[in-house]
Amino acid sequence: MKICFLLELEKGLWQWSDGLRGAMRILEEDHAICYHTDGELHSHQPDLLMCWGGVLAKTFTEGLKFNGKRILFFAGGDLKPEMQQYFVLFENEYHRIKSQEFRIEGLVAFGTNTEVFKPIKQPKIFDVFYPGAFGLWKRKDLFTRACKGLRAFTCGNIQQHEMQCWDICVDNGIGVAPDIMQDVLPYFYNMSKCTLVLPVAYIGCQRTVLESMACKVPVIVPSDAPLVVEYAVHGGMVVSPEEGVIREAVLSADSYDPTEAYEYVMDNLTEKHYAEKIKEAIEIA
Repeated sequence: MKICFLLELEKGLWQWSDGLRGAMRILEEDHAICYHTDGELHSHQPDLLMCWGGVLAKTFTEGLKFNGKRILFFAGGDLKPEMQQYFVLFENEYHRIKSQEFRIEGLVAFGTNTEVFKPIKQPKIFDVFYPGAFGLWKRKDLFTRACKGLRAFTCGNIQQHEMQCWDICVDNGIGVAPDIMQDVLPYFYNMSKCTLVLPVAYIGCQRTVLESMACKVPVIVPSDAPLVVEYAVHGGMVVSPEEGVIREAVLSADSYDPTEAYEYVMDNLTEKHYAEKIKEAIEIA
């Protein structure tokens, strides 16, 4: 089958480390897949169009111009009736259930790239690692208060309008680095006694949860964020979103056994499992 995947970034900037990229590489063994960032898809008429993002993404609206079979990898956000025009792959069961209200057809397909994110023997330099994924900075104050005085480190996606995140980390003695290649992230996970993921209620960041679990590093998430709790309940540490409770969890993480979480990912959420779900969607779409 000829498949066109619409990207938001040039392919050279599209890092091949996370679960979706790993799954697509597996699919390339059986399908002719090309990657584009604009309306070029009409020049070669693929059998299937794939898009990644929410309804506000350029790729979503561009995909609606295509008359053939369409699959959307829903990255989160508000569900809209326009999504009925796609077969949708959700990252969470929460969104799949909610999508039934809009009569959106789809299934849950998600995973992490275990060829990249895996246990690596490293010295435990940090008490806690806070991956700076989109959405996590909305709780920057809670993070810095809970981790002040600890050997804490954060890096990643800090937008230009969020530069105050750097300031608040520096003011509280927390190490900060800019966005780094995903291939390097496993080393930071493995150099940490635990990973802290603090999204607001309905912003996901579940990818960072799976990455930590795949690295066999204890992951701590707040109980009021259902999209990450959905995965963290399988061997992670789900705690009340209070400064003292989070700090206590971080300090006790060194004695926490992450084996259950690691085995859950390996048994259910690797790039191979992700690819199988995509193949199922291709048959249905």
